[in-house]
This record gives sequence, C-alpha cells and structure tokens, in this order.
Amino acid sequence: MSRRSVWWLLGLVIAVLVVLALLAFGGRWGQKALDTVGPDNVSKQYAVIIENWQSLSVTADNACLAQSAASGAGSPTLVESPALAYAATYRNVAARYNAAFADVFKAGLVGPPGYPREIPSYPEAVGASPDFCAVSSNLAMLRASH
Repeated sequence: MSRRSVWWLLGLVIAVLVVLALLAFGGRWGQKALDTVGPDNVSKQYAVIIENWQSLSVTADNACLAQSAASGAGSPTLVESPALAYAATYRNVAARYNAAFADVFKAGLVGPPGYPREIPSYPEAVGASPDFCAVSSNLAMLRASH
C-alpha cells in the first residue's frame, strides 16, 4: 500500500468519524426535543403549572385572611407577621411558576393553555405591609384574561 493510499484511507476514516459524531450530536438534540414534547414531560409540566397556580391563589387568599385577622383588636403580638410569612411563600411559588414557563425544556413549549406565562411582580405583594387581598384579585383577573 502506498503512502498516498494510507493518507486517503486516514482522511476517509477521519471524515467518517466526524460525520458519525455530528449524527450522534444531532440525534441527542432530537431525542431531547422528543422528550420535551413527549407525554411524560407534558403531563408533568401541566401538573407543575396547575399546582403552582393553585398554590399562588391559596397563598394569596391565606395571606389576605392573615392580614385581616392580625389587624383586629385584641390580636396577639407575634414575633413575625403571618402575612409576611405568606408573602415569602407567595414569592417562592411565583418564582417556581415563572421558572417553569421560562425553561423551554419544561413548560416553556408545553405548558397548559389558559394559564399566564408569567406572574408579574405585583407592587401589592412587596413592602412592609403587603396587601394580599389585592394580589388575590389581581391573580383572578390575570387568569380570566387568558
């Protein structure tokens, strides 16, 4: 075998390896796309979004009740305001909800229809005395608009 034939053979082997590597790379991306739109991921993302939405609404309602109860006469003095504790929980759930919709491999492509893609940062939900009764109403209007 001549030296020229060896170089051609080596070049052919390298070209075949490069093509196989590109096919494997493309195949992995194709599999990831199929996994993203597959029934397992779609059902999981529906559950995540719906559960987080319900948690947002319930947390806002509970915070509204807590702030109403705390303002009553004869209320006990607490170290931490229950409304502020609910506010932290609300922000945590809103962050998880928004993160799921922001990730194209999670609910970004396959999230349930009729749910907002992002929970806005309501000014009523921040500060030293948040008004979660207004947040609960805002969430209801946001859901109704989708």
